[in-house]
Amino acid sequence: QLIAEIRRLQCTIDQHSDSSAAANYACIKYWQASRNNTAIRSWLGNAPRPEQAFNHIDQAHNRNLARAYTELGELQNARKLLEKNSDDARQCDLPIETNRNLILLAGVAAQQKHAADAKAYLLQAIELSLQTGLSSSFVRKKSMLKTVYQKIQQDPALLPPVKEKLASLLCLSGINLHTPAA
Repeated sequence: QLIAEIRRLQCTIDQHSDSSAAANYACIKYWQASRNNTAIRSWLGNAPRPEQAFNHIDQAHNRNLARAYTELGELQNARKLLEKNSDDARQCDLPIETNRNLILLAGVAAQQKHAADAKAYLLQAIELSLQTGLSSSFVRKKSMLKTVYQKIQQDPALLPPVKEKLASLLCLSGINLHTPAA
């Protein structure tokens, strides 16, 4: 009912682009959880598509697109969009947005079975989180990234601050690396 109300309001009132991005995120998460790919595909037909993502709002819109593509199995589209989003975020010095993009990129690369890329993206995200303080975005992708976390934890070259942040993220996510990945 809440998703239906969000969709109704989106059609009847003018929303700030930031509110629209947040509402679309909620809808996509609901559709993912309910496996409603028809709704996701329909949303994609009218979704905001910023050409440049030089602010947090356009970054959020593009991540919503990437989440939709990921759910529909269009992993190459998701990855291409997230890589562009990351480039735009770096260009404009948006470290939190870069951090969020790297986490999603790690998830997409893991789904594509590109283990080395997934590890590189997630390691960059963990290192950047030492600066940004970001943690919640890691928790949202915990099951998808468990094997990637395992590979990072086994890396003997990890610096102590990265090891500490990794341990903190694993604890927050409730991930026990000594049990098999789901």
